Amino acid sequence: ARLSAPIKPTLEQANVRLTVGAFVMLSTCALFAGALVANAYTHVWWIGAPAGVIAALVPYLVVRQIRARRIQRFEEQFPEAIDLISRAMRAGHAFATGLKMAADELPPPVGTEFRSLYELQNYGAQLPDALREFASRFPSLDARFFVTAVLTQRETGGNLAEVLDRLSAVMRERFKIKREVRVRSAHGRITAYVLAG
Repeated sequence: ARLSAPIKPTLEQANVRLTVGAFVMLSTCALFAGALVANAYTHVWWIGAPAGVIAALVPYLVVRQIRARRIQRFEEQFPEAIDLISRAMRAGHAFATGLKMAADELPPPVGTEFRSLYELQNYGAQLPDALREFASRFPSLDARFFVTAVLTQRETGGNLAEVLDRLSAVMRERFKIKREVRVRSAHGRITAYVLAG
């Protein structure tokens, strides 16, 4: 259980169709393969151990990279999902209907995550519990903001559609600033990579 605790959420967030056991087996095979290849090429036994460890880390690093890209796509699509829910509520639909529309009309990964959220509350879970599960399942700060905004509105009242509109505007502005920072820092980062190389 201790071994699978950090691995299982990473595999789920990366949407990789591997069980924890299969992933551990893959890493173990990579460990022995790396050690055997290094030993065969160098004929120095003590080089095989670090080479095997490095090879065993490759599957985990690949999954982490897939996870990071999926989270990035989710955060880029998330403001559109919030806008869709807001428009649905302005048209007179319930919040749960807005979740279903986001699940049906948006591409993965955001559509997939909203489908899980909708099905969880549709099959009997209380909406606050389903929202908290949604926020804990996907490590996105925007998802936590969304859940906090909805739960706060349910406790204090107010116009949820207006709150969601403001939230999506803040998210888009943050992405705009983030992209601008990346563009302005591109020269310095490339220079650093060249010097490091």
